[in-house]
Amino acid sequence: MNNEISQLMAKICANESDYPSSCDLTSSSVQQFKAAVATDLYDDLHTLAAMHGKDADCIAADLLTIALREAFACMTQEQIDMLKQTRQENELQSAQQHMEEQRFDAGCT
Repeated sequence: MNNEISQLMAKICANESDYPSSCDLTSSSVQQFKAAVATDLYDDLHTLAAMHGKDADCIAADLLTIALREAFACMTQEQIDMLKQTRQENELQSAQQHMEEQRFDAGCT
């Protein structure tokens, strides 16, 4: 099992005080992400959270963060470069769309 995941689970199950009972889900540095999860895993996650007085969304977010870091670490440099380029293109397109939506039309048309 991934060492980071093992450490996270040990903190949760040991009820360590440095693992928060809730997390900041509204920060500007955080994006909400909706993902489909098998019902049995979903139920187990909520049971784990309830057993230890933690927030299931926070636990899921921490697990997903670790998994994404590990997944990106497995990518080749070429894949990482392509990812960065595509991200820049998407951000530019999004910014252009936002600017277009914010354009003021003094003629009220």
